[in-house]
Amino acid sequence: MKLEARGKVFLGIATLVVLVVYFSLARLHAESSTQKTSPPPGGKAKARLKNNDDGLYTIAFESLLYGNIYAYLPDDTAAGDKISGTVDVEPYGATEEERARNRAALNDFAVELEKPKQGGQEGASLSSVSLSASNKFVLTIPVASGKKAASGDIHVVLKSKDGQELGRVSVPLPPSVANAMRAATPTPNDFQLPTIGQEGRPAEIIGLFDGDASNTLLYVNNEQLQKLAESPRKLIFRVPTKIAGATKISLREGAVEVSGTLRVVVVTPSVGKLNLKSGESTTLTVATTGLEGIESDALLLLHATGVVQMTGGNTQVIPIRPMDVVSGGRFVFTRTLTARTEGSFGVVSTVIGRPFNVCLQDDKSGDALFLSSSTGAYAFTQADGANGRGTGEIAKNDCEITLTHNASERKVKATIDMCRKIGKASVEAASPKTKFDIDDKNTTDSRCAAAK
Repeated sequence: MKLEARGKVFLGIATLVVLVVYFSLARLHAESSTQKTSPPPGGKAKARLKNNDDGLYTIAFESLLYGNIYAYLPDDTAAGDKISGTVDVEPYGATEEERARNRAALNDFAVELEKPKQGGQEGASLSSVSLSASNKFVLTIPVASGKKAASGDIHVVLKSKDGQELGRVSVPLPPSVANAMRAATPTPNDFQLPTIGQEGRPAEIIGLFDGDASNTLLYVNNEQLQKLAESPRKLIFRVPTKIAGATKISLREGAVEVSGTLRVVVVTPSVGKLNLKSGESTTLTVATTGLEGIESDALLLLHATGVVQMTGGNTQVIPIRPMDVVSGGRFVFTRTLTARTEGSFGVVSTVIGRPFNVCLQDDKSGDALFLSSSTGAYAFTQADGANGRGTGEIAKNDCEITLTHNASERKVKATIDMCRKIGKASVEAASPKTKFDIDDKNTTDSRCAAAK
């Protein structure tokens, strides 16, 4: 499931940095539609920031006359970071000819990254960043010299060929992060390759990167993968399509090479009836393939939106156990959807790619918190449907593990005694607005134990 539950964390930088991206790009998105191809009369884009908890900030400029434009940044970008990102166009058109014509028109647009005005005054300098490729950029986020960073953020701006602003999105950035010191020569142990990924979706590699994706090589079965963004702490790539099951993944960052096995899974939800009247029900069937030979449980996050109520709750974490995988590497389950009123609805099924090795579940409410004791990645779910994901800081003291995430949009604190098998957690989030506590007196009997 993808959740947009990010608030703003502000960054103050005394300089103004503008990154202009002119692009001629391959599509990342599979959707297409028809549209007229005459020039827009000064039309604005529908501009928005999407944080789908997939490691990316997706800056979307949609509903342009010729199509849509997307920019991708690492969602952990902070002051002082060197980062890489990409820009993609999605042209409208019912035929290849129409799409080619609209793509050419979109290629005349520009995307700029700016540090906005501070104190009513422009920044002290203006820097133009050269691109390593037409749809890729590398940028160092500046820090005010000798000063503590004040509040602020980064703006991503879409402009037409003649410089007209067509859309602007504010991207929240923390002033700094507690980076582990990058080793002079990182070792393979400094990188964590994903073991599972969902076809066509972004996936993350946690590790000691230099932020310049042009120095990074990533392959599946000797074919290069699409790198979407990179920060000093991770690389985000798109999981390949047209394959399913276990495959070899290889990473080279500088002089370091590491390889492993990536399991590509395909998740296909379907419903028996698309149009429901109030009180009417239909069956949701979710089929997952590519699971041949799994030796440990996988997790599937299921989320229903709109006017329907799903049996078991509108947000669920579904464990996929090896014993439940049938011939052909398939796992299939069903749920009943019942319409509360007439209207639209949707269902999103997402494989949780990061491994969670700890799970807390409240003994009374059933609210749950999954987390990784190595990466700090976590996900929480409530019985009433509130949910979210993020990454916090991990502290370890003998048997005790503490997870802390303090941000403007969310505060999460969890303490687990791995020896006594007990734990407590508190979660407070601004969007969706929720606040709850978890008290788990026996982590071994949690129904979410599949996360371990």
